[in-house]
Amino acid sequence: MDNIGLIKAGYKADLIFFDLENIDGDYINTPVSILKMLHKETPIHVMVDGKFIIYEHMFVNCNFNDELEKYASLKKEIVK
Repeated sequence: MDNIGLIKAGYKADLIFFDLENIDGDYINTPVSILKMLHKETPIHVMVDGKFIIYEHMFVNCNFNDELEKYASLKKEIVK
């Protein structure tokens, strides 16, 4: 559990960025309120382990066509 808990060079970071001008202002800083916000609002950027996975509402370095075969195979296993 080293390198967590700070926004600092060398530390792991999972962050979600929202546009404050397009967010409902009724949220307060509680776990329930944050869960409601995550359900309703759309993030602009998402960073996992210090790397952007969504940037300007688009997935980064992800080719969904490459994943379609894996998805279809997994779906067959689940639907059995």
